[in-house]
Amino acid sequence: MTTSAVASHRPRRTASRLRPAAAAALALAIAFYAPMAFTTFFLDPTGDPESARNFQDRVLALLISPSFAYGVGSGHDGHVPVLVRSFAIMWMHSVVGTLTLVAGFLQFSDRIRRHAPWLHRLCGYLFILGSWVVATTAIAYLLRTPDAEVFSGKAFAEILWVLAAGTLLAPTLALAAIVRRDVAAHREYMAWGFAMICSAGLLRVGWIVVGQFSTMTKEQINLTEAAYAGPLLFLGAALYLQRYGGGRLRRQSPMVLPLANRAAVLLGLLGVVILGLVWAGTDWAVEGTPQAWVPGREALVASWVIPLPLTAAYLAWRVRQAERRGQRAGVVAWRTWLNATLVSPLVSVGFLAFALAVHDMPLVEAWWAASIGWSLALFVAGFNHARVTTRWARRSTPSRTATTVPEEVLA
Repeated sequence: MTTSAVASHRPRRTASRLRPAAAAALALAIAFYAPMAFTTFFLDPTGDPESARNFQDRVLALLISPSFAYGVGSGHDGHVPVLVRSFAIMWMHSVVGTLTLVAGFLQFSDRIRRHAPWLHRLCGYLFILGSWVVATTAIAYLLRTPDAEVFSGKAFAEILWVLAAGTLLAPTLALAAIVRRDVAAHREYMAWGFAMICSAGLLRVGWIVVGQFSTMTKEQINLTEAAYAGPLLFLGAALYLQRYGGGRLRRQSPMVLPLANRAAVLLGLLGVVILGLVWAGTDWAVEGTPQAWVPGREALVASWVIPLPLTAAYLAWRVRQAERRGQRAGVVAWRTWLNATLVSPLVSVGFLAFALAVHDMPLVEAWWAASIGWSLALFVAGFNHARVTTRWARRSTPSRTATTVPEEVLA
């Protein structure tokens, strides 16, 4: 075997080792999180305050501290009456959400898909139905709750609206795709949907991890994690999908043509300049003000400003790796995520303006709403990638001419 052949097989062997490890880690995380999520609203919040101390809070008190679980910024400092108004809705949200998470994980099992296709289909239908319930109950809660009373404030309310819309849309498109027998599009939409269902569990894991070395409260950690949780989950979905989409290109994507590549860079730079000017004019000294509960500048840098360019560098490396291996579909996919990451600062400018103009947020809080521009850019790119590169955009199987890539795309 030649040296180049050995090199080309090495990434596959590495991936074959990493996939079972990643699946095992995800299974352990779900097993740890599911009991806490399922029992979140198995309580009587209108009775003895001790009854509001659910299993999740008892775990947090044990692993971090009682003040983190029950003190300021924990949800026990004024948010319980808010939840009482939507108690039945949130009970359904947490119970169905937990079952949906488990069903979603099982329907991605290759072993189940091969040896028990009926179970795979059942888990898929349960995941789709559960996602609809999770999204509609979240929307019902947000409609019944003033933005200022949402846990972690107005910025987090905006994040929840985006998440609810994506959780509703992804399984709907996945169902439509499989009805049309477009397995590739179905798989991609299901992956994006499962990534969003995992968001609540990732936030809880973050409470425990960040709480070990930080004095931030639950509300503060929610905002810091929301800045990078979406990109992290979408990147995980992209890595999973590369297992199925790294070979022959299914159809060309206008999102990675040379003009789109240059536009992503220029628009991203424009967004960086605008954000930089606003950043320079932000008064970060909020101690002693009503906004003191909002994480400060250092937390924003650690959770958004630094991770974004590092992720862009990683995605650029993946594009080059796919080019060297001749993986045309991989080039298109990774460049799609790269362009979305590059243009995301300008999307964040839009969220910042919306937070200031519509929600009348203080600037230090609006920055946390702006951070979700990165997640939304990846969200839109992922959905459009599935739409334009599969049979979703065509009623017939793509022709041979549709599977070629212009040389300038690979350059």
